[in-house]
Amino acid sequence: MNHSVRRKRRNKKDDTSIFYFIIGLLFVFLLFGRESENKNSKKGKYVTTMIDTKWSMVPLVLEMAEYMAEENSYSLWSFVDSISQLNPALSELENDQIKYNIALSKAGLLLSNSKLRLLKFSLSMHTYSPRIEMYAQMAADRGVQCSTSVEIDGELVCSIKELKKVLQRISAEGSKHLCETYHIDHHHPSSKNKSNIAILYGELGTAEFASYHTVLKQYAQEGFIDYVLRHFVKEKSEQKVRLSGYGVELHMKSTEYKAEDDSVVKDKNDMNRNEIEEDTSEIEGFDFKRLIELYPDKKLDLLKFRNHLSESSSELAPLKAWQFQELSLQAAQRIMSGPPQDAIQTFIHIAQNFPTQARSLANVKVSKELRAEVSKNQDSFSMGLNLQHTDTVLLLNGMYFDIDITDMSTILDSVTQELSIMEGLYSIGITDKKAISSMLALDFGSVKGKSYAVDIRDSAIQWINDLETDALYKRWPSSVDDLLRPTFPGMLRSIRRNLYNLVIVCNPASKSSWPLLKLTDSFLNHQSPLRVGIVFNVSPKTAIGLNDASVALLNAYNYIVEQTSKPLTAFKFITKIYTSISEDRDVIVDDVLSEFKKQYPKAFIDEIFGEDSDYDTARVLAKEYVAKTGFRKLPQVLLNGVPLQEKSLVEEDFEEAVLVELVTQTQTLQKAVYKRELTDTDNVVDWLMTQPNVMPRLNSRVLNTDSSKNLQLSDKHESVLKSINYITFAKKSSINPITHWIVGDFSKLSTFKLIKNTFEHLKSDSESRIGVIPNPSNDDEHTIKINKIVFEAFKQEDKLNILVKHLSQAIKVDKNHIEIINSLPEEIHFEASKIDIQSYSSFAIEALNFESGQCGVITNGRILGPFDEDEDFLTDDFALLEQHTLKGSVNKILNILKESDVLDITSDMIMKASALISSRSQTKNRHSMPDVSTKHSVIKLSANNEDEPVFEINVIVDPVSRGAQKVGSIISVLSRVLNANINVYLNCVDKNSDMPVKSFYRFVLEPEVIFDKSGHLSPDPIAKFSNMPTSPLLTQILHVPDNWLVESIESPYDLDNIRLEDVEMGVYSRYELEYLLLEGHCYDSVNMNPPRGLQMTLGTKSSPVMVDTIVMANLGYFQMKANPGAWMLRLRQGPSADIYDIISHEGSDRSPNSMDIKVLISSFRSHIIKVKVAKKPGKQSLNVLGDDDTENKGLWNSITR
Repeated sequence: MNHSVRRKRRNKKDDTSIFYFIIGLLFVFLLFGRESENKNSKKGKYVTTMIDTKWSMVPLVLEMAEYMAEENSYSLWSFVDSISQLNPALSELENDQIKYNIALSKAGLLLSNSKLRLLKFSLSMHTYSPRIEMYAQMAADRGVQCSTSVEIDGELVCSIKELKKVLQRISAEGSKHLCETYHIDHHHPSSKNKSNIAILYGELGTAEFASYHTVLKQYAQEGFIDYVLRHFVKEKSEQKVRLSGYGVELHMKSTEYKAEDDSVVKDKNDMNRNEIEEDTSEIEGFDFKRLIELYPDKKLDLLKFRNHLSESSSELAPLKAWQFQELSLQAAQRIMSGPPQDAIQTFIHIAQNFPTQARSLANVKVSKELRAEVSKNQDSFSMGLNLQHTDTVLLLNGMYFDIDITDMSTILDSVTQELSIMEGLYSIGITDKKAISSMLALDFGSVKGKSYAVDIRDSAIQWINDLETDALYKRWPSSVDDLLRPTFPGMLRSIRRNLYNLVIVCNPASKSSWPLLKLTDSFLNHQSPLRVGIVFNVSPKTAIGLNDASVALLNAYNYIVEQTSKPLTAFKFITKIYTSISEDRDVIVDDVLSEFKKQYPKAFIDEIFGEDSDYDTARVLAKEYVAKTGFRKLPQVLLNGVPLQEKSLVEEDFEEAVLVELVTQTQTLQKAVYKRELTDTDNVVDWLMTQPNVMPRLNSRVLNTDSSKNLQLSDKHESVLKSINYITFAKKSSINPITHWIVGDFSKLSTFKLIKNTFEHLKSDSESRIGVIPNPSNDDEHTIKINKIVFEAFKQEDKLNILVKHLSQAIKVDKNHIEIINSLPEEIHFEASKIDIQSYSSFAIEALNFESGQCGVITNGRILGPFDEDEDFLTDDFALLEQHTLKGSVNKILNILKESDVLDITSDMIMKASALISSRSQTKNRHSMPDVSTKHSVIKLSANNEDEPVFEINVIVDPVSRGAQKVGSIISVLSRVLNANINVYLNCVDKNSDMPVKSFYRFVLEPEVIFDKSGHLSPDPIAKFSNMPTSPLLTQILHVPDNWLVESIESPYDLDNIRLEDVEMGVYSRYELEYLLLEGHCYDSVNMNPPRGLQMTLGTKSSPVMVDTIVMANLGYFQMKANPGAWMLRLRQGPSADIYDIISHEGSDRSPNSMDIKVLISSFRSHIIKVKVAKKPGKQSLNVLGDDDTENKGLWNSITR
């Protein structure tokens, strides 16, 4: 019996084995069946898209030169020299790749490894291609015909022989015609003679260019010409510039409706086979390229297996509602479950091909650890960064980029700026990562962007009321916490504290002061929460109240205050006088005396208004206070010490300006109260006057940071910087946080005064150090000698004392520099050497952009100057500059260095760090990552080289979202371009109610230029969709930067309705960048309203109206279609040009030798201009659209016509 049972079991087992054997055979048959005769079906269906520019490709060496120019002028011209010296010439080499490698090797001598990678990335994006095209448009507008030519003295020269003749002529006689140049032009560093301009149009890398460059460089170095370089390629390539940095989406349409193109499409596959190589190496997670490398003997079987997977995965299977719920978490689980080195590629594959991945993801089991970590991190992101689950954010060194609205040009610009700062800090010995991160996070915009204020705690101010002590306000609450109490928008809170202090600085007798005083009186009558003060800027001391109305008003005010102890009563006396005057004129003495006698008939007029009046006080104090504020024109108004804009000090705008500033100040005060920086125990005015924006003295050159530039540090000038002598009287510390350079021709009287003021400042317990940079105006023996004497005197304190003493005497008696030299004692005479001075003069010209003989002050790299001939920079200005610099940047930098691992902190280190950090344009706030877990849901990529500056990149993204489709490719490229620590935080949605993503996506981006096997430029980059499902109806959508206007120029398919099962092989399309959008805003300078109906044109001299636009009446907005070039901006001929003139413009350019306004389109980024216009004299009543009255006529008026 047992034997029989065993036999039955054995037979059953055999039957099962046979069954599985048959199933296996069927699987093998299906898997490795015969290949299809149709080769295209084996490859699967594809979709490809590309965008080209309208202009032709140029040699990459020209774009390299523009990148070098962005670094600094020295790098550009060194690169131009090295390329020009190649033999054979670069253009004569075999193919594009060889040319590229040789040019890159020359650039590598001038760039760090990090910047070299960034150069390659810029070239792949063709970032500087628009600038090359702009120069080409300039050349075409000028009429350049030769392959290499020089514009000089009003003519175009096309031969070396002729060029030398012209150069010799203008060297002797000067130029009769000046060429137009722009700020974007490249001037040779040795160009000193700005009156003779020579512009070279040519192709860098050709032998012809090299010969012209050699001649022009020689004449520039000899001081005869200003040598300007503009790229020009005569022989245009048929190949257009292939763009990248954009996204392509294939969106699946709803199956509830169909809109198909039923026309017969003739496929053009033959054209695409040479250009498009499909990426089918990875299907369903199998990397067949790698498998074939590992098992070459199984290649045929692997190809058959790939074909099977391709065919079986091409169709989409519907999912149940419950299968949608955890797709985000399941995607994260699959990403984190694979090898760490493949995580990013898996992330990209899932996000960009999600519709075909969803079915397999639905079967993935999510671990408890990942689910818990994602949930915990989401709470941290919500609290710390205010992020929702669907937000996709990239933090680059803490700078916040919303991926949905950020283009690659913006990211590249930020990366370039960050790298320059980081490498600069590395070069001066600051390598501590924490210190670098802290310095990058410094926001000097909090000082730059805030309006500067002057201290209002001054006895010159006559306060009219006091909210804290006057009985009128005793019922108001007195706690500053009431600032946080909710109110209606725009409503001021009535608090019995002097939170808002309005000071009017004026001549009370001037009619220009009346509107301000009248509105201030209205503020007081309505019990506005304003403390009001007035500074009487009256006539000089010789005037008295009986012959000067301003003095009379001051006398009367002081008398009434003494008699009544009510400053408000005295103020109302002044306003009463104005109301009694019916004419439009200033107050006169009779007006004051008449009103005063009415109110005080028993008072003695002579005692009050006479020469010996006891009420003539505060006049000197007021004069000193006005000088301290730096106001050159009165009246002026201060609100908490902040000057209001002069244009708002008119009756129509004054009240609004005060309210706007009050709202701004309220926000500052609310933040301070919320953070407990301001409490009820503080004196509010004292607290306000200790803020960083309050200065002891206002000086526009010191405080207006927009008008000053910053030194760009370069290795070329390192020897000069090291040789500068410094002197300091500071004894407290070995470190001088402030470094001043005094630049100038020290043979001039103005620089004598500057040295004297500098010396006096040094003696006033200043902790600064001062060095001098001679910049003589000529090569005269005595000029060089006095500059040498001053330079040497700054080495030793005793010699400097003697020199300053003689200079002070020379200033009093107006001695010249020759007389000073002859009067100096022997111990401070030095051997004058022209060669020693020349290096400093060159530094002033090349690095500081001073002309010979010009004077200025450079403080921690910030360039103040060049000064005007009659401009004085006083000791108080040095004190203000020092305090401003300390508060603005230096104290923050010094504190960071002290808390870091930097051991040897030096004065040079602080100076250079301050120059580096201050030189950047701070446009983004920095955010620190909250404390989150990183074990189960974070993709980590480490920096390749810890000895180089390291970027910190954090990405927060839902792995199955629109943002993930875009950011994946960006991360992949940045990881190869930058030396960066990259963390990708998978911020998954807990439950999805629908398919999270219903589209396929490709982001077109490459880390460097791609060449084909023959060494020529590849047609890449293009968007490639491979192994696509054939049944869904797809719509192609391009995601390009907002200012790109692209148009489809080649595709036989309906790109709104793509069904791949209806095409033989695939779908291709080619787009063209038709225009770059130029945007702008236009306002009337008088009333700041948009000029209704104003028309503007863009064109060239030969074609002045190529594009036109009309200014919108509501916001003053306008836009124009443009392409790279230098375009003339004009008002359209007709009513616009007849009535209006352009009086100012921002974002545009104007050549020093031309009155034409030029708009330079030189990049792919958005270009925005601001234009202010004004009506011509006698045209104030006219309107571009005709009679204004017609606008107010209603329907019945039009009927009666």
